[in-house]
Formats: sequence, structure tokens, C-alpha cells
Amino acid sequence: MFLRLTFLFAQLFLIGIISAQEKAFHLGGAAMFTNPWILNQNNFGTLDGFNNPFARGSELDYSIKVSGSFGLVGGYNITKRHGIQFGVLFEQAGQKYHGDVYQEDATSSSSYPVEVKRNVKLNYLRVPLLYKFDLKPKSRSLSKKMNYFFALGPQLGYLMSVYENVTIAQEGIGNNLAGIPESDKFRKVDIGLCIENGVQFFVNNNVYLSTGLNLYFGLIDINGEAIRDLQYYSNNDVKYRPSYNFTAGINFGVHYLFISREYY
Repeated sequence: MFLRLTFLFAQLFLIGIISAQEKAFHLGGAAMFTNPWILNQNNFGTLDGFNNPFARGSELDYSIKVSGSFGLVGGYNITKRHGIQFGVLFEQAGQKYHGDVYQEDATSSSSYPVEVKRNVKLNYLRVPLLYKFDLKPKSRSLSKKMNYFFALGPQLGYLMSVYENVTIAQEGIGNNLAGIPESDKFRKVDIGLCIENGVQFFVNNNVYLSTGLNLYFGLIDINGEAIRDLQYYSNNDVKYRPSYNFTAGINFGVHYLFISREYY
């Protein structure tokens, strides 16, 4: 699917080069407030210190994580409505978890709850390549400075760094869980589908502001090979299940449109 989408966008780009007097380039900066998730939890030996086998395979509750991204965005308008958009973005993904896990008392048959918190931070360099559709008015005027846009396409991510913190009963237990370095717990490359939609407000014929909703759906397992081999899955699963990145965000951008006099 990723290769097919990339081939399609390459075709659109070539068509735009040989067509239309409406083509134009745009370049700008973008920032985004994000709510990242890791779909399907694997605890990676986080709870190995508990003496109950069921507790060691438990899943923690998901907590809402607020993060962000920033970078450069550019594009090529094949026509006034159709174009290609690309970017280079630094983004922090990951997940927060929390919950009470029951530890058995060694001196009696009773058990007691122990609070566990886990915070995973995955720092990515993201490169989206999107088809972009602008629902623009035919001409600019004071009453026609805003238009709707929609973008869709593949996004490649490279994992630059990993940070993981686990707290059990208010005490940190370090990051080298299960004897595996953080860098080996997650795959270096992430590939997924990116969707954007929102509005653009033109300050003048060349400068415009944008804001909208951004969704990212990871398509490949983000867990590293070393973790997959250990098969750290929960009691609710009978076999290993892959984990995927998912991110919802609100983006903001400032862009400059390089155009000829004949563009409008």
C-alpha cells in the first residue's frame, strides 16, 4: 500500500510539471499539539518484580499523553486545487500507563495493591508525502480569504531516541527492563497513513495561515525484534500481538506561496 501511494503521488507530480499555468510552490513552518497512543499494550517485563505470575502479565490502564511536533512543510500545487505536500517534522510519540497491580504477601495468603506508572517516549523524525486538495474560491476578495483543505498519504518515521520510565510504589526501577536496552525495544522505522483536514486563511496573495486536524495510523509493528522474540504479551492474549502508533493532533502553520502574476 505504501509503495502504491508513493507511485501515485510521483505520477501526479510529473503531470503537474508538464501542465497548467496554475502551478505554484509553498513553504512554511508547522507545529502540532498531539495526543499519541500505542495501540495494543505489551508490558515488556515491567511487572517481573511481582511474585504472582498473573500479575507479571497484567496490563496497566492507558493514560492520556499530551505531546507535540514541529518542523518544515513544503508543497507543489499542480493546479489551484490539487497538489503534493511534504514535510520534515520532529515528533514525540509514545504512551502513558498507570494502574494498581496486586502483590501477594509472603507471610500470609492475602494480597495488596501496588501503584505502577509507566511512561514511554518515542522521538521520531517524520517525513509525510501527501496528496493535497484545496477547495478554493475562483478569485480572492475580502469575503473569500478562507478555504478548506484535505490531505492524505504515506508517512515515514525514523526513531531517533527512546525514553522509558517506570515507577512501582513511588520508586523508579530504571529503564533497562527485561535486560534489553531501550534502543532495542522498538523498531527504528515506522510507516503509516497520515490524514489532514482544516482551513487556510490568506493574509494576502502569498502568505496564509493554516489549522486543522491531523491523524496518523501506524501500519507496521513498532516493537523491536528482541522484544518480539521474548513474547512479552499479556494474560488476555494467547499469542503475541503487534503494537502500532496512533496519533491525533491539531496543527498550526504559517506558509508562503510562490506564485506568478497569472496564478489568480
